[in-house]
Amino acid sequence: MISAFLVGFALSTTQGPEWAGKNKYYRPRDDQAVYVVRNDNVVLDFKGGSIQSGKPPSPDQSTYIGTGILLEGRKNVTIRNLKVSGYRFNIRLLNCENIRLENCVASGSRSIRMATDRRPISTFLDIRNIDVWRTYGAGIWIEGSRNVIVKKTKAKASQNGIVLVDTTKSLLIENDFSFNSGWGIALGRSSDNEVCWNRADFVNRPWSGGWGGDSSAVAVADSSNRNYFVGNSLTHSGDGFFLTHRSDRFDEKAEKIELFGASNENVIAYNDGSWSTANAFEGTFSKENVYYRNWANDSLAAGFWLGYSDGSLILDNQIKRNQNSGVAIEHGLANTVQGNAIENSAWAGIAFWASNDWRAKAKPADKNDAFGNTLKGNFEPYRLANSVDSFLKDEVVSTSPFNVQSVANPNWSGRKATFESQQLPHVKKLMAL
Repeated sequence: MISAFLVGFALSTTQGPEWAGKNKYYRPRDDQAVYVVRNDNVVLDFKGGSIQSGKPPSPDQSTYIGTGILLEGRKNVTIRNLKVSGYRFNIRLLNCENIRLENCVASGSRSIRMATDRRPISTFLDIRNIDVWRTYGAGIWIEGSRNVIVKKTKAKASQNGIVLVDTTKSLLIENDFSFNSGWGIALGRSSDNEVCWNRADFVNRPWSGGWGGDSSAVAVADSSNRNYFVGNSLTHSGDGFFLTHRSDRFDEKAEKIELFGASNENVIAYNDGSWSTANAFEGTFSKENVYYRNWANDSLAAGFWLGYSDGSLILDNQIKRNQNSGVAIEHGLANTVQGNAIENSAWAGIAFWASNDWRAKAKPADKNDAFGNTLKGNFEPYRLANSVDSFLKDEVVSTSPFNVQSVANPNWSGRKATFESQQLPHVKKLMAL
């Protein structure tokens, strides 16, 4: 139970608080909440009124503590037209159901420092540790909840825009989580959600090695499965889209690799991850994710970096002018790269490879297919070091000679049809929202 030194009142009418349309300033004590919604089945229209931690909030966002407005264990609550700023969590939902946030502004939450004395601080974000996420904070934090709708809401100028933890069957639509320094949208242990038509551009941070530091427009980690990410703008970020596991164990002596908390069976469609300072789309240590008709152009690393992923389908994407490979899959099993336009990669158009050590036996690059792609102007069409039983049948437009070995028939020829029958209808439904 989160404590609060200012108890918010709940209403049974749609009139909103008596200070609707006005600004209120509440400084938190320690990490307490300053306003708590106490009742279910209410509509609170704040009519543009705001809750702020100071007048104005401190410019040092690393000092922000507390929660602006808290809903805990609530059902059937709608909050509209509210502005909250200056807290570790501007809006926080815990163990709630059927909550709607609409036309709210939750910008200016806590952010760890990125530089001191005009020099970047070498900080890599911890995308795999949700306990660390709590120390970061967010404009909107949703945990242990279901059936939450966040619509036409902004959470910018912070470290993290919106974070979902242990949350299911929720919808994020038509929001703006751009210009943050960590993650625009983050999902941890959250499955069966829909993230559609949002903006999360320019989510990036400096570190001693340049830009990125595991910042990402969308971050997905630790057993987040069967989510749909459709129609989002994720440009100019560290990674446009970054999906990964919770942890792993590499045992060189036993020649064994164990992965924990993979994020599987997600659909990533019609998103633009271009102009990233790392990868446009990264999906590592995972299984059976689908990347369909995305834009993955002009990034400083790969268009798609899918190391240690199995059963991925990379279908009908535009992948151009990336400074590493178009599609790079290290130690991957049974992945399908089909129907993509892959052009002008500074390294390989498609890379299926494994390292030349014990890991090639523990986690080989095996039975990966590439067919129906157009490969044009790449430094080399394929990179296949230590790759086993790949099937390659693409249209290669190149002035450089190349020699590749290919198995006679595709390993996995029916994946496109399966996707089109089972998942594409829902993608089309979300595209029409």
